[in-house]
Amino acid sequence: MEVMMGKLAETNAANSTVKSLGAMMVTDHTKANDELKQWASAAGYTLPAALDAEKQKMYDDLKAKRELILTRNILILW
Repeated sequence: MEVMMGKLAETNAANSTVKSLGAMMVTDHTKANDELKQWASAAGYTLPAALDAEKQKMYDDLKAKRELILTRNILILW
């Protein structure tokens, strides 16, 4: 979810600081997700392929909001 939220901030935020935060979220959480996938694979564990319904709804709701509300909510979620 953090990677998706970071991409949303990068593309939709007007504030350069929020755009930078979004980029950092994408970079950091992509790396962490890749490491987790490697660990899970080695341990024989299957990670979920998609968000659960609650998190998907949260993402969809934020995606539909105007930039100002998006910026505030991204920072709150961070």
